[in-house]
Amino acid sequence: MEFYNLNWDKTNTTDATISNDIVVRNNFTINTAQQINKGNIIVKGNFTTNDPIVTGSSGIIFSGSVNQTATFNGNDVPNGMITINNGQTVTFVGTSALNHSGQDLIVKNGSTLKIDVQGLAVNDKLTLEENAVLELPSVAVITTGQSSISDNSTIKYLPVNNATNDVINLNHF
Repeated sequence: MEFYNLNWDKTNTTDATISNDIVVRNNFTINTAQQINKGNIIVKGNFTTNDPIVTGSSGIIFSGSVNQTATFNGNDVPNGMITINNGQTVTFVGTSALNHSGQDLIVKNGSTLKIDVQGLAVNDKLTLEENAVLELPSVAVITTGQSSISDNSTIKYLPVNNATNDVINLNHF
């Protein structure tokens, strides 16, 4: 199933099940979702979540051909794997916590994940594959349950407000 833009507004309490992957060619917004199960949601534009509690097994794959933005603002996403596979940059904006059991974050070959906040929590596993890049503000706190970082991947620390003495904390790396 394919959409140009998709605004997910599900107000009843029944689960939503995706039998095949959904491709969103432009922007995907979760306003209210309850639970999204099974298939992946492939986002080629920007992503925003406005729902503080989303459950379910669906994953989100960022695969646009241009830079993308994922706006969390402390809100939630389905519990499946989050994959950056666009060969470009995906910027996480707002407090982003991937805090569900089994919820991995993978940055694929040639893709960049830029964290535009002071922290990221991945309670399960953060993976940086070959030639993947993780860009962090130098005051960031990154916490993972476990991590897998390829020898050819890069972690860049970006100064905040032109500071020269910023501190970065990497927990469980």
